[in-house]
Amino acid sequence: MLATGPRANLIDAFTEAGQADGVRYGIPVVSSAGAFFCNKSVFARAGITAAPTTWDEVKQDAELIRAKVSGVTPYALPLGPEEARARA
Repeated sequence: MLATGPRANLIDAFTEAGQADGVRYGIPVVSSAGAFFCNKSVFARAGITAAPTTWDEVKQDAELIRAKVSGVTPYALPLGPEEARARA
């Protein structure tokens, strides 16, 4: 059965982290799931046809974007207050 309402917005791994012996006692108050976004338009302009699946491919794609698409930052890692866990 698919979850609905607020439960549909939770990532299963986070709700499972609040369980012990199959009983849910709560969910983590602080949690984060990293996301990786690709700009399909920029990828197309650089001649890239698929999203990268390894860090080596991320680097190769960023180098292609830098070489072929002006005025674009080829890769950005968010390190603002919303990503404080990544700085630790």
